[in-house]
Amino acid sequence: MESFETGHTKSISIETGDLTFSALSLGEGPAVILIHGFPDGPRTFDAQLPALANAGYRAISVTTRGYERSSRPKNNNYGIVSLSGDVLRWLDALELDHAHLVGHDWGSPIAFGAAMMAPERIQSLTQIAVPNSLRLRVEMPKDFAQMWRSRYMFFFQLKGIAERRIAKSDAAYIEELWRRWSPGWTPNRDALDYIRTCFKDPEFLRASLSYYRQMSSVADEDKAMLETLNSQTLQTVPTLGVCGDLDQCVGADFFEKCMREEDYPNGLRVERVPNAGHFVQMEQPEAVNRILLEWLSEHANRLEN
Repeated sequence: MESFETGHTKSISIETGDLTFSALSLGEGPAVILIHGFPDGPRTFDAQLPALANAGYRAISVTTRGYERSSRPKNNNYGIVSLSGDVLRWLDALELDHAHLVGHDWGSPIAFGAAMMAPERIQSLTQIAVPNSLRLRVEMPKDFAQMWRSRYMFFFQLKGIAERRIAKSDAAYIEELWRRWSPGWTPNRDALDYIRTCFKDPEFLRASLSYYRQMSSVADEDKAMLETLNSQTLQTVPTLGVCGDLDQCVGADFFEKCMREEDYPNGLRVERVPNAGHFVQMEQPEAVNRILLEWLSEHANRLEN
């Protein structure tokens, strides 16, 4: 693992076999791994990194599989088992026995899966904007409003057509998603420029869309683990759910419907943040930081003994 300083934040490389992941790290103390979603990157947590560091944590925001050339697998495997397994491999590479996980959008099911795989290594789980993966599968087909919000997911299944639409629009389609999902919010121009630049790369586009295209498939090497995960119905890691009340990607009512206390025997807390859409941690950072720090403090001693 290599690192170099960028201001007060370290840019680090996490090597896991054939794949190398870049990350932003700030602070010292118990580790908090932050996992971004689509269409986004590790800087989506820019407001959380200093808040966590100032509170005595080591905050590490990682770029997920395929979002950079060094982490694109030769077998094009972007199934949820491998994505979640990456998190555990990050812990190994960072020489961490355990850590808190915070996931936004796709980062949420990735973190959820990692916690299901190895609950003994996860101190707490925070799911932002996307709820319990198992409940989501069951509830979405019964919720027309949520199916309509999620129509982009079905569009992404159209191989070739989706790529041409995004490329032809100079990634304006991706910017439209940001604005639709967080109505009334003006994203940081640098963040949008970053997204546009990324989506101009055909390999980046293929990798990011593969997350959606492999939602119902699994690589041969992951089949046994997937069967194990599918046999489990409870999330045993204490979990915090955070959603924005204006979210037009995953509706707040739908989010809350999928977060049920009976699925979390070791604790569940759900917070709906006012005046925020899908990118709640960017739109209302002070509120999210307050909620997150309170949650982490409550579970600071879990797994320590």
